[in-house]
Amino acid sequence: MNSPTSHHRPLRIGVWGAGNVARALAGAWTRAGHSVAVSSRSRTPAVDLAQSLGPGVSVGSFAEVTRGVDAVVVALPWAAVDSVLDEVVSRDPESPDAESSSDDLAGVTIIDPTNPVVHAVGSHLLPTGSAADHIASRIPAAHVVKAFNVYPAPTWADVPDGVVVPIAGDDARALALTSRLVGDVGATAHVLGPLDRARQIEELAGAVIGLAFAGTDPRSAVPGLG
Repeated sequence: MNSPTSHHRPLRIGVWGAGNVARALAGAWTRAGHSVAVSSRSRTPAVDLAQSLGPGVSVGSFAEVTRGVDAVVVALPWAAVDSVLDEVVSRDPESPDAESSSDDLAGVTIIDPTNPVVHAVGSHLLPTGSAADHIASRIPAAHVVKAFNVYPAPTWADVPDGVVVPIAGDDARALALTSRLVGDVGATAHVLGPLDRARQIEELAGAVIGLAFAGTDPRSAVPGLG
């Protein structure tokens, strides 16, 4: 496994979700010295995750873990993304999260590891664009970066040497921050291009999923370039 590369100040990271992706990334980033807060629709899964990862991980609502952070990770099933965005960017004065709005995410890096694909098949669910494009349209003041969606979640808990994470985004600082966090799990980031390349990364993940569920090692479908 590669060594983490945290050599700047620790980052504050909010994680929407408490499933396998959240567990693997939050654990790796906590070990790298970052401050991580996790959230879930029901509080119990987030509490259980935080307790299993140790004192460096805190728990809050989706809105609470969003405030005052350097980055937010959308570690959610694709079907849950819009409902969480509705909650986090609410401007309804009657809402318990009314103080949370898109303004809270201004300038924040949003890391999107979601895959909007058919389970076990891999075909893309969106007729055009990408999940990352959709998230960016909902919170235009933030900087969305596509990352961490091609490899299965357990990879990020113990990354083998040589793992490259393709990422895409429009903001140079957000890409640099995401690249740092990729390094902190023990992998290497490769900037594929601007956010309009995100669908290509999602389609890549879909192909990997389709091959794997069909019983084919996805690596056997990629030609060597040596």
